[in-house]
Amino acid sequence: MNLESLNDEIASELLNLAGDTKQIQWHGFLEKMSQCIISKYKAGSKDEYRKSWRKAFKENSKRLGLKVVRDTSHSDIWAEKIAAELKPSIVDTASSSVGNSTSSLQYQRILTEKDKTLMKHMYDKISEKWALKEGVIVEDVIYNEAKDYYVEHPLHSYILHINDNKLVDMFKPEEIEEIEKESGKADLVKALPEPLATMLMNLDEKVNSDSLFYLYSGILLFV
Repeated sequence: MNLESLNDEIASELLNLAGDTKQIQWHGFLEKMSQCIISKYKAGSKDEYRKSWRKAFKENSKRLGLKVVRDTSHSDIWAEKIAAELKPSIVDTASSSVGNSTSSLQYQRILTEKDKTLMKHMYDKISEKWALKEGVIVEDVIYNEAKDYYVEHPLHSYILHINDNKLVDMFKPEEIEEIEKESGKADLVKALPEPLATMLMNLDEKVNSDSLFYLYSGILLFV
């Protein structure tokens, strides 16, 4: 996750924490930013999300000339106060487009415990799973990603949107490439042959059987 849009907020908190000492601790930063960290989480790998915050902490500390010092607290703030509160949030107010994640869909309903039990039941009944070359099982990845969502999502029906930017959190680049190849995505984005595209465009305003007959006769001859 890219946290650059939060740099000003992060920098402000770092300066407040550092004070005149110009020194900062990771756990002290987490303690102060915990609510922000929890609220900004949407979905995806929680470990990668933690790494993103760690990176933002280090980069902003360096940019501000602050010294990162060893934590004096023996507590694991992330594990104790943050990790358990990171709940996937699928509803997003951003406008949708072909390249947007399916997480921006607005029509999902809240899932009940019965729904989650049903998803587990469906998962357990899958007898033939899709194994990628490196041994990764697609259905296993989908289940582990979607099982904690609290609103309905296409992943609950094991539907992968090839253009979904969430895939980068679920699969490695080479795995995504293999999935795209098997999906036939390359064929879907190819332009139709010009004669066929023209015939399909000519369907507009065809209102009787005779006109459709002559049009489709041309299409069949082309095929």
